Amino acid sequence: MSKSANTHIWTEGGIKLVVSNKSEAMVFFRQAIKFAPKNTNEFFDRGVALQTLKNHEWAIREYGQAIELDPQNGQAYLNRGIAYQTLGDLEKAIQDYSRVLELKPDHPQAYLNRGKAFKQGQQFKQALADFKAAARLGDPDAQNILEAMGIAWKA
Repeated sequence: MSKSANTHIWTEGGIKLVVSNKSEAMVFFRQAIKFAPKNTNEFFDRGVALQTLKNHEWAIREYGQAIELDPQNGQAYLNRGIAYQTLGDLEKAIQDYSRVLELKPDHPQAYLNRGKAFKQGQQFKQALADFKAAARLGDPDAQNILEAMGIAWKA
């Protein structure tokens, strides 16, 4: 069996075990990374699993590894931003969301999440601008936020 086939099997096993057997899931992810230590997806998938398990600090490290291997991985920046925001590190969350938007300027979730981080940090002008951008890009959560505030967002 090839290394990539082994990696895939171990990763899939880890993903399936995240909910039912957390410690065994991490064994599967370690094996996947052992077979493919330069594969961004393995670090990213383990980050997702760890975030699901509410281990945000470790998830941040895994996303960092994925980003180190692929600096254009916008989803890793987005997920790491969510983890930072969950831990209350709004500055780092905003940096990661901003990086997503540098890579993909039409990413509604990055605008929405950055808007929420700005709002948490009481930077209301920036939050409103991001909510409007996300709403214009079709994000229903941003549209609902603005409508609840009585703010027009349509172009």
